[in-house]
Amino acid sequence: NKVIIVFGLLNAEDVGGTLTIHMFGAFFGLAAAYALGPQEKASASNNSASRVSDVFSLVGTTLLWVYWPSFVGATETGDA
Repeated sequence: NKVIIVFGLLNAEDVGGTLTIHMFGAFFGLAAAYALGPQEKASASNNSASRVSDVFSLVGTTLLWVYWPSFVGATETGDA
């Protein structure tokens, strides 16, 4: 529960719900990796990075870096 864990145990202000959603994602990812177990065979040889995927990751990271603070800041009420 967000109220018990984030506000109670961690004593943190969760602006925009980012702490809650990232904690859920981290624990869900760990549980999914544990449930799936190790790979049975080696990965395919065609899973290397390409120029297109590098450019998309650069553009996506830049957009998040520029616009995420204003998105999260808009959800703050200022009732600290």
